[in-house]
This record gives sequence, C-alpha cells and structure tokens, in this order.
Amino acid sequence: TEPSFSRLGHVGAYIVNVPTPEWERKAEQQLEDDYELLDNMVLSLPSSTNAKEIRHTSQPRQESQWPMASGIPLAHKKGLSGYGVIVGVLDTGCDADHEEFHNREPIDFIYVNPANSSQSNLDRAAFDSDGHGTHVCDIIAGKKFGIARDVDLMVAAVITEGNYHSTLERVLFGLNWMLTRFNDSSSLDKPMIINMSLGVSASDMEQSYISQNRRLKALLERLMYEYEILPI
Repeated sequence: TEPSFSRLGHVGAYIVNVPTPEWERKAEQQLEDDYELLDNMVLSLPSSTNAKEIRHTSQPRQESQWPMASGIPLAHKKGLSGYGVIVGVLDTGCDADHEEFHNREPIDFIYVNPANSSQSNLDRAAFDSDGHGTHVCDIIAGKKFGIARDVDLMVAAVITEGNYHSTLERVLFGLNWMLTRFNDSSSLDKPMIINMSLGVSASDMEQSYISQNRRLKALLERLMYEYEILPI
C-alpha cells in the first residue's frame, strides 16, 4: 500500500498516512528538514472522577436562570446575547432536535469520519449519538439555559461516543472545515470562538512533552494570531 497525504490549507498542515514503519521512516527523512512532524495522537474528554452520590429528588427544577453572581443575567438585561458571534464546538456533535435548539437557525454541522476524514459527512442535520456535545452547546446557546443564545453555532462531531476519544487528525480536519466557513465573506467581520473539551493524557505526553506541546501550542497560536480566533 502506498502512503497518501491530504492538505489542510487553512490549518496549515498536511495529513500524512503511512502504511508501514519503513514508510514512516522514509517520510520523516524527506519531511523533517522542512516540516514539524506530529504523531496522530489520541485526544479525549477529561476522565470521570468520583464524587459523593446525589440523591434523586422528585421535586422538578424550577429555576432556569443563571445565578446573579455569574453576571450572565446582567449581560442579558443589557441585550448582550451573542448576536453576530460565531462559536465553533468540536465535540460529540449536537442534537438539533433537542427542545433547547428549536426555532433557531440551522446548526452548521459536519460529522468527521473516524476511519477516513476525507469521507466526512456534511449533508445532514446536526446529531449527537452521545449527549456530551449537546450539553456543551446548550450551555453556550440553548434558548432556556444558554449563556449566549443568539450566537451562530458551528459544530464538528470529532469525538467517538462511548470511549470519548478522538485523534489529532479528526480535530485538525474539523478545525480546517471551521476555518473554511469562517473565511466566507459573510463571516469575516464576526468574532469567532472555538471550544474543544479535549486534552492529551499525561502518560502519552511524558516521552515527548516538550516537542509535542510546542507543536500544539503553534497550532493554537495560528488560530489566535492569524485568524483572530479565541480557542477554549
């Protein structure tokens, strides 16, 4: 099998797929003088932690407003609702049929295929087979619980449900898609935030922390300084 590569122009990266260790060594010899090389590392949501059990109560939650201490009610009172801002979310997806997202503009959505990013699906309504991404999007822009209900939502499903894992390739593909959308003439004057609830485990970073961290930092700096995007 021959190696292959695809260009992600907006991110400023190439995805290089090599079938054998021998091909990997050849690719490194050819590329290392001109490019920063980064393994297709596994990224994941934070692992669960133990907490005290909270007993179920039959009393329904009545209060849907954010506490005054958060400052959010004051922002809403002043008319600050996120209108004209784009928020991109890289997560498990978002359930567009959830009641929190009824009667709003369609969510710009892509499902990044874990087996082959180039076969990702654009032509479908936003969905979430897990729920984590919907939870995140609700905090951001849900009509009842959202902080900024009028933002334009852009969602890339890059995290596999069940094990909460992703790969650098899927994240880069999702980022590149968002930057392509962001560069559309109708979006250029809008502030943009990209949320990624993702990290790399400490054990995976121990062997090459300095080089890996430097390269990931370069990616985030590209978002901030070349595109003026705030990555979270």
